Amino acid sequence: MVDDYGYINARIRAYKSRLLDVEVYEELLRASSVEDVARGLRETPYGEDLIRIAEELDPEDRIQRALHRNLSRTYRKIIAFSGGRPRELLEVVFGRYDVHNLLSILRGKIIGIGPAEIRLSLLPAGVLDPTRLEDLLARETARDVLEVLATWNLTLPFRLTRDVFKAAEAGRVDLLEQHLVSGYVAWASERLASRDPNAGLVRHILELWIDVRNILGVLLFVRDGIRPAGRMIWLEGGHLSPSRRRRLLEAQSFEDVRNALRGTAFGDAVPGGLSPVDLPAVERKLEERMIRHALEARKTDPLGIGIPLSYIYAKDNEVTNLRMITYGKAFGFGAREIREYLVLPETETV
Repeated sequence: MVDDYGYINARIRAYKSRLLDVEVYEELLRASSVEDVARGLRETPYGEDLIRIAEELDPEDRIQRALHRNLSRTYRKIIAFSGGRPRELLEVVFGRYDVHNLLSILRGKIIGIGPAEIRLSLLPAGVLDPTRLEDLLARETARDVLEVLATWNLTLPFRLTRDVFKAAEAGRVDLLEQHLVSGYVAWASERLASRDPNAGLVRHILELWIDVRNILGVLLFVRDGIRPAGRMIWLEGGHLSPSRRRRLLEAQSFEDVRNALRGTAFGDAVPGGLSPVDLPAVERKLEERMIRHALEARKTDPLGIGIPLSYIYAKDNEVTNLRMITYGKAFGFGAREIREYLVLPETETV
């Protein structure tokens, strides 16, 4: 492990060269079936992972497992060759995967999903490595999962508070998510509090991520005909000003949300005439704003965290795009419909 940004960034540039370009996406969009998508992916860096997945699985499952395997393997390699302050900053970025993985396991235990199905949603990229995740999957209840996790004496990117245990015992997945995500944001903010410009860059993207989560929370309350004020737990931080926060929490319609976001980085993500069925597309547009900012990080200091940060978000977005294409083909959507959910690379992806 090294803490030399020059060495780390040179390694990352080699990874960048393997990202898919627009021509590959267009070829996959022209595929007539999921089987054709799988065949197309065999000619990409994901081909190695596809051939390691059992042939007897259906093509959709094989693709999803290969994408998970590739992404996790790539991220763990990045952490393995990074050290010092660069590694600390990357661990902040990857910490959100630990939150996602733990929530997936707890949700599965609460609603009765088996380990095999839960495993499909896991992405080992942080402190909770594959061995530890398998141990947690083997536990019987959500309470058991949290109790064994607490005995490991790990430096987790969130806090296992009494509220987390109470939410698990009550089967309140919504509260579990709020407490764990809030814990992650507090943990990350402490580690990004320095005036180091590299920490500032990671903090900027984290704050955009907070904004996206808050806006989505507001939209979901409005969709259900509920005013968010007094009910929604607002995730502290982010770039949105206190006045916009007040307007969003008082929103009673999608148009109110749209008006509250005018003039922000998310101003055009919520279209006029929005209906509840359009929310998944809006979610992707909100994510796109964050992704574009992360990709711009490559233009900052060439001997800083910008290049690894932009690559991580480009890679994550690539896998999301491929999932969207796979799901779209499985459900019989046309290329134009699928394309609405894609965030395609520009001339330079990273």
